[in-house]
Amino acid sequence: MSLFQFELKKLLINKKTIITLSALFIVYAFVGFVLCSLPLGGKTNYDIYSRQVEQQIHTNNPELAAVSTEAYADAKVKYGDDDDVIDDVAKFIPDLMFNINYARYIQHVDEYYNGSPKDAYDIPYGINVLEANIAKMEADGDTTSFAHNKLVNQLSIEKSVGEPVYANTALWEKLFGTWGNVIVVIMLFMPLAYFIVPVFSMEASTGMDNLILSSINGRKKIVTAKLAAVLVTSVVVVMMYCLATFLANFLSLGSFVGWDAALRSVTTYLRSPIGASIWQYALVSAVWMVFCGGFLGVLYAFISSKINNSIAAFGVALGAIFGSLLLSDFSGLFPTALHSILKFVPSDMAQLSKVFGAYSVFNVFGMVVPYYVIAPVVIVILTGIMIFAIYHFQKKRRMT
Repeated sequence: MSLFQFELKKLLINKKTIITLSALFIVYAFVGFVLCSLPLGGKTNYDIYSRQVEQQIHTNNPELAAVSTEAYADAKVKYGDDDDVIDDVAKFIPDLMFNINYARYIQHVDEYYNGSPKDAYDIPYGINVLEANIAKMEADGDTTSFAHNKLVNQLSIEKSVGEPVYANTALWEKLFGTWGNVIVVIMLFMPLAYFIVPVFSMEASTGMDNLILSSINGRKKIVTAKLAAVLVTSVVVVMMYCLATFLANFLSLGSFVGWDAALRSVTTYLRSPIGASIWQYALVSAVWMVFCGGFLGVLYAFISSKINNSIAAFGVALGAIFGSLLLSDFSGLFPTALHSILKFVPSDMAQLSKVFGAYSVFNVFGMVVPYYVIAPVVIVILTGIMIFAIYHFQKKRRMT
């Protein structure tokens, strides 16, 4: 048996791990079902809603917009301004669900051109708003600054990608919620630590590392085999999560409607700078999750290589992820100069909605570079540094 096979068996291909993975698969499938079927009122209500969308969406006329807007306003009067409460009611009333979603779509189109007074982003938004800001800067003689180039770039992207569209993407909205928001950090990347942290710390806690690291293969081959096993384990766990949530999400309602719609038809990605269709973005999402899984797997291995106790290593690994979540959530408490750095904490880079959900750029030697371009570069650099450090740590242990 090769060293790689031996290490993989210890991490992944053993009775304990297989049982745990099977249990996790059931949990992930249940979560996918709950987060999809229940918010949409079950299959019967969803099917009625789908037929209504199919019958009316292509009309796209002012009369329909007026009716939907009025229905949405009436719902706010009747149920309050909390959209979550309105959605909880509307999921059992397909007509209301359609009108509310269509009214929001009309509102989003208006914001695409005119911006919004309640804009949640720290950057200007809206074709007319961007053009006005650019014109003002150019009138003041500012045509070369990064701030000017950033707005010009953003305007170009907005015109290229186009305005939000309305389509029946409710199922995909829920799927991307389980893949791209903080839930993926809690449900996937935290449990991943459980499988990875024993890779070095288990042997250190039993004293076996002294024997292993003094063997002929101790310096490089065993460490390489361990890291390869870590990456394979990370990929398997991530793909299991994707498969379980995907199957539960769609089998619960028996539909793939909306797969060919534009990404901007999904509420979370109304301002995404990516001009992709939903199925294309779903592929990107799966690849990105696997990519981040490999990065976090190496991070956990790095922690494991420095801590001799598996339980302590697991606690530190969870602390690293949970701590990065807190840093992100409370970034407003830190100086503005640190906000850009905090975008590269592990929990943020692991969330698709933060990387691809809105226009976010950085000043790199005067160039406007998107967040989704810099993030993978940072991940590769950090991964390389941690791998180098792991080899160095194990070499140092062997020599001592």
